[in-house]
Amino acid sequence: MATIRRTRRLPGISTIRPTVTISPIIDSSLVAPRAAMSDAAATRRMAEDMREAVYREGGLTEEGLELLGYSADQIGALVRPARAMANRLAALA
Repeated sequence: MATIRRTRRLPGISTIRPTVTISPIIDSSLVAPRAAMSDAAATRRMAEDMREAVYREGGLTEEGLELLGYSADQIGALVRPARAMANRLAALA
């Protein structure tokens, strides 16, 4: 007994092709890789990450900075200047 193939399709539509679209908000939410940043850019970004973390979870540890993509060398060299910058930015807000 042969099956009727047309029963599996909508009338008048032979093939439905999925359309994939990527929201523009995704492009705007991407952050440059932190380990590849220059010291000045990494210090600024680290200060912003510290300020954001204070509101989300109360602070940021060295392990948290590593999870965000900072290298151990960056963390050792830039934590103090980034903390000072974060404090200055918080005072301005």
